[in-house]
Amino acid sequence: MEDMQFMLSGLKDAETGTRGYLLTGREEYLQPYYQGTERSSELQAQLDRQFADDATLAPRMRELRNLVKALREYQSRMIASRQHKSSGDSPEFHDISQGKLNMDRIRVTVAEASATLSVRQASIAAEQHSRERLVSLAVLLITSLDGALFATLLWQIFRA
Repeated sequence: MEDMQFMLSGLKDAETGTRGYLLTGREEYLQPYYQGTERSSELQAQLDRQFADDATLAPRMRELRNLVKALREYQSRMIASRQHKSSGDSPEFHDISQGKLNMDRIRVTVAEASATLSVRQASIAAEQHSRERLVSLAVLLITSLDGALFATLLWQIFRA
């Protein structure tokens, strides 16, 4: 779950870098874009491996991968458009709200996957707690039976 949040953080950094560059045309604003893209790519690959065999989360990870791909393609087009503007060509700026829409979809998908993991972890914790209670009851029962057997044995010894 933490990896998903770190991946989302990397995507936010890339989004911030893209916006900064689009507004200013200054190359140094692309540094967070490059760093965030690299970090989020590594984490996404890690998440894909981690949940590859998970029937519930694997489809969510594929959806997330497709959304991230669409976001990166959008960011690349926007950066290329801004670079053409800087070189004197006429820019072909796309709808700027598309980046926000992509990020919003990614946030929702990450939130849904995180919620699924949280429910799963809560269920595992509840099962573990139930097992611990059963073990405690079993120990209590065995101790009681042990005491009863010992008392019966003593009774048999002193009776004879």
